[in-house]
Amino acid sequence: MEQRDYILREIEKIHVLLQALLGRITGGNTDIPPVSEDFEQVNKQVINDTRIDLNVLLKSGSEQFDNIFKKEYGYSVANIELFADMLAEMAKKAEGSLKDQLNQKALETYEYVDGLSNSFSFDRRKKMDVLRNSG
Repeated sequence: MEQRDYILREIEKIHVLLQALLGRITGGNTDIPPVSEDFEQVNKQVINDTRIDLNVLLKSGSEQFDNIFKKEYGYSVANIELFADMLAEMAKKAEGSLKDQLNQKALETYEYVDGLSNSFSFDRRKKMDVLRNSG
């Protein structure tokens, strides 16, 4: 029972951190620099808050997502989708090849969530269509 409580706390903690990061990215908060301007600083903050290294994620294929979003890190289907939302928002604030990489990885992450999820989501499908059409 203690293990289950720990996992649930980790899932909730990651969810709160992802929502906060997403809010800072979309709200233009000054403690997160523009993505293209200082990607390494943004990545350090993402690693610190979510334990996911964007450099590793951007270089990985979707077949490696199981290893990246390990269950013990607190990544439920909802949290992985929230992470994809964050990637899509970061792409909106990026330029050049970084923008393309973030868009592609957001799309792959949504597709990964789609494969894990037991239910169809019109909202997720819409997000995927927007990313496919932005390329």
